Amino acid sequence: MIHDDLIIALAKKYDTPLYLYDGNIICQKINNLKRLLPSNSILFYSIKANPLIGIARLLREKGCKAETASDGEIEIALRAGFTGDDIIFTGPGKTQEEIIFAIEQGVHCIIAESYEEILYINSLSQKTQRVTNIGLRINPSIKDIGGSVIMGGASQFGIPEEIINEIISKIKSLHNVRLIALHSYLASQILNARQIVENVKNMYSLYSKLIKTHSLAIELLDFGGGFGVPYFPHEHLLDEDALKNDLTKVFVDKTEENIHWAFESGRYLLADAGIYITKVLYIKKCFGKLFAVVDGGSHHHASLAFLGRYIRHNFPVRIISKKNHDMTVTISVCGKQCAPTDILAKDVELNMPNIGDLMVFEKSGAYGLSMSPVLFLSNRSSAELLVHEDRVYLLRESMGREFYVNTQKAEN
Repeated sequence: MIHDDLIIALAKKYDTPLYLYDGNIICQKINNLKRLLPSNSILFYSIKANPLIGIARLLREKGCKAETASDGEIEIALRAGFTGDDIIFTGPGKTQEEIIFAIEQGVHCIIAESYEEILYINSLSQKTQRVTNIGLRINPSIKDIGGSVIMGGASQFGIPEEIINEIISKIKSLHNVRLIALHSYLASQILNARQIVENVKNMYSLYSKLIKTHSLAIELLDFGGGFGVPYFPHEHLLDEDALKNDLTKVFVDKTEENIHWAFESGRYLLADAGIYITKVLYIKKCFGKLFAVVDGGSHHHASLAFLGRYIRHNFPVRIISKKNHDMTVTISVCGKQCAPTDILAKDVELNMPNIGDLMVFEKSGAYGLSMSPVLFLSNRSSAELLVHEDRVYLLRESMGREFYVNTQKAEN
C-alpha cells in the first residue's frame, strides 16, 4: 500500500509533479475482473489506458493479452514481452505503415472497421504474400447502450449492422485475409451492470446469427468492455455480484468448440491504482476567491481539467501537509499553464493549504499523462513510478527543457 510517508519521500527524490502507481492494486483488479467474467474468457489490456511498458509487462505477467490501436502501442506491447499472437490491433484510421507493421509482427488479428480497410489489408497482405487474420468491428443497431462515452450509433467506429451481411459475403472472395473474429465496443465507463450484460447479450445473439448464416470459422468473439469506475460523489460502484451472476446466465450452455470469448479493459484495471502528485507553489486571493497554484497542470493530467467536456466535476483530492490548518476553505487548484482552463479542482473544500504542501489526486491511473497536451508551453513533464511488492520502479523519467529543443530540427 502506498502511504503518505512514501509519497513524501518519492516526491522529494524524484521531484514533483509525479505519477505513482500501485502494482498490488493493479493485480487485485485483474484478479477481480477475471472472477467476474466467464471462466474461459480472455482478458485484453487496452494499452491506450496507460501505455507504460512496465505496466503492460505486469499485466502480461498476470495473464492478460494486449489490445492496441496504433503501431506505437504494438511496439509497446512487444517491448513488454507480448508476442504478436497476444495482440489485436483496433482503431478506425490505420495507416499503410501501421498495417504492414502489424502484418510483419504477426498480430493475432487486425480488427477492421470498414470495408475499405478490409480491401486495404487484403492488398497489403497480397504484396507481402501473406494471409492476414482479421476481425470485424460491428456497430450494432442498439439504441440503449449506456456509458459516458458512447461509441455505437452514427460514428467512425465499426461497420453498421445493416450492411454487415453484405460485407461478410464480399470477404469470401478475398484471398489474402481470413476472418477469425467478431468484435464490438459500444461504450466506455458503464456503471450499470444490467447495461453491460444487455450489451453482451445483444452482441452474442448477433454474433451467433452471423456465424450460422455465413458458416463462419470464427475463433474469437470480442465483447469489448466498458467496465466503469466511480470518480465522483454522484456515481456508484458497479454492482459486481449482479454482473457476475448475469454474465454467467448469458454464457450458460454456450460451449462452441474452438471459439474463445474476449473482453477488454483499461480504466477498470488502472484508474484506482494511480495517483497524481503536485506541489503547491503559491496561495493567492483574487476577487474574493482563493486559489492554490501548483507545479503541475492539465498538460500532465487533462482529465482533471475536464478538457473537451461540457460538464466538469472534481476528482478526489487531498493534501499532504507538514503543517495542517484546522480551517477548512473553499479553494480552486490551478496548474502552471497560461490557460484559463488549467483548473485541476474547482471550488473544493479542503484544509487551508500551505506553500510546499502536496496535492494528491486519486483515481489517476488511467488516461492521465498519455491523454494530455504535454507539449503545451514546453513545461517539464512528470516522472512515472510503480510501487510493487515493496519495490519502487522508475517507469518513465521526466522530460525537461532540453527534450523540447533536442527533438527539433533547428537547421536553416
